[in-house]
Amino acid sequence: MQEYLYRFRSIDSLLKFKELENQEIYFASPEELNDPMEGYKDIFWTGDEIIWKNFLKHYLLCLENVCALLIIGGEDYEIKNEHISIFRTLDDLPTQQYKNLYREICLLFFKNSKMKNYPKGFASRKNPIRSDELNLHFKIIHFSALDSIFTVLNKHKLLSNLPKNNPLRNFSNLPMKDDLFKLTNIVEKQHSDLNSEILFNVVNNVFNQTELIHLYNNPNFLGSKNRRFVLLDFPKIYIKQLEKLVHPEWYAACFLNDYTNASMWGYYGYNHTGVCLKFKTLSVQQQSGKLFSLYGITGWQGNQDEIKPIYSFTNHQFYKVDYNSKYPEIDFFKNIGRLPIPILKKYWYMDENNNISICADDIFNNEENWRKTYWDNFTKGISIKLNDWLHENEYRLIIYSLLGDEYDTCEKRKLKYNFFDIEGIIFGIKTPIEDKLKIMKIIENKCQKENRTDFKFYQAYYSRDTGKIEANEMSLLKVKLDSKLDR
Repeated sequence: MQEYLYRFRSIDSLLKFKELENQEIYFASPEELNDPMEGYKDIFWTGDEIIWKNFLKHYLLCLENVCALLIIGGEDYEIKNEHISIFRTLDDLPTQQYKNLYREICLLFFKNSKMKNYPKGFASRKNPIRSDELNLHFKIIHFSALDSIFTVLNKHKLLSNLPKNNPLRNFSNLPMKDDLFKLTNIVEKQHSDLNSEILFNVVNNVFNQTELIHLYNNPNFLGSKNRRFVLLDFPKIYIKQLEKLVHPEWYAACFLNDYTNASMWGYYGYNHTGVCLKFKTLSVQQQSGKLFSLYGITGWQGNQDEIKPIYSFTNHQFYKVDYNSKYPEIDFFKNIGRLPIPILKKYWYMDENNNISICADDIFNNEENWRKTYWDNFTKGISIKLNDWLHENEYRLIIYSLLGDEYDTCEKRKLKYNFFDIEGIIFGIKTPIEDKLKIMKIIENKCQKENRTDFKFYQAYYSRDTGKIEANEMSLLKVKLDSKLDR
């Protein structure tokens, strides 16, 4: 039996942006979807000294980059989250002099006895570290990191553009605590019922309020938005940006298995003025799911000088959204899936003496099983929503980026479907007659071109019997290949 899924669209999407004429499905980024929790990753950190020291080196590398932007651009060039170059490694630094400068920063940072012991402190934690706890430690580490960076830059006379009274000059006297790990372990052991996540959430909340109050009372304390980014905001933003190292960036096209919910018409159907597209799906028992054919990138060809995408129709799986499960937990150090294994080994899993971190065991000893777990977590993470959204009964198609720029623009995220896979269009209760006529004309032209006579139009209405939005087939609207649409 033929099965269908439904996709609400606004008139602007269909006509102004020509989705109907071009037979396009638009894939939205998580930020464009209406649930702010889309793409949430329940990440935790646990590992040995090797991985933690390399992690801190990565922090220094990313922080040095935004410091350089501040020094060079001042306030004329806005520093954004994307400028935290989490994919960057030592090999990406443009000159040998720059590489030596970074090495010098790392040496100075770990020369500080408290910072030298921080990797051991991280590794000593009995329970996994969550983002609030990590953020607190990075707030502490941040001052020493900035001091190391600007001390080295000043030594090489690279701070001439900053005034002498600039607060970036000196962080060496700011207080630091390096015994939080021991205290946290003791408290967790003595109070097993204590949720340390809640504790660190409260501490961070106090920190955030204190910062906000201080900035409110001293609006000129940092002097600029860029300085605030570097001095205060960097640790939290850095932790958030790290998520990009785990799973590829993904984009979703949302469908429903029903069109009768009035609230869905009100929101996704733009107060009933939009339409609902009715699509046929392909069921494959072996995959126990629904499929849909789309024209898009299916491969790559060329050489290292020029690589071009290969386009063709291919089946995409519909993922049924799960409204009951928790977000899957992700061990960050074991799921840095967007970096090549040689880079992971060199800059994350290996120390100066070529010792390998235990965090690399899953990848190096059982790569096949690691990849399966990795992709299982990815698909679970992109198809989970909170119970508040249960009424949607959503299915979604997903595309994701492997090279980084396949879908980096809106135009690249418009994939074409086969015209025969759209069974019909349901007009909303308030769809303007002028827009109906425009849609009918587009469909007539496409049917003539594709030699098709079975396209259906429906009109939505409120049913007193069911208390839902129902749809009547507009059976008098028939496409004839040798004449105009009968209406």
